[in-house]
Amino acid sequence: MTAPPFGYHDIIDRALTALPEFRDSYEKEAKRWTEEPMGPYNVFDIILMPRVVELLKSHGDEDLLRRTFAFIETLLAHPKQEVRDVAAVGACEELCADELVLQKACRLMGPKTKECCDSYLK
Repeated sequence: MTAPPFGYHDIIDRALTALPEFRDSYEKEAKRWTEEPMGPYNVFDIILMPRVVELLKSHGDEDLLRRTFAFIETLLAHPKQEVRDVAAVGACEELCADELVLQKACRLMGPKTKECCDSYLK
């Protein structure tokens, strides 16, 4: 049985389901957003990727890293460009900004994530 389709507006819920370790941070940060709700780009920029970078640098929680990279791969394989863009800008751009982080991340990347990072490095 295949997973039901999802779109841009489902990314946060999908992320929190796949990566429940981020839920508390998300809920705490979301309370600060009084003018408008956090969007998927904000979640990647403020919550997911800073923690991923920290874990990569510290050799932390391997299981969480694997699941996070699997989630990124899922987004990059999505048929809708707006969903792929969240992972490309929110994750790949951040990973490519630091050589050490990128080197440590390579072993966890799926083919779509590697391809996306390669396009940022060209």
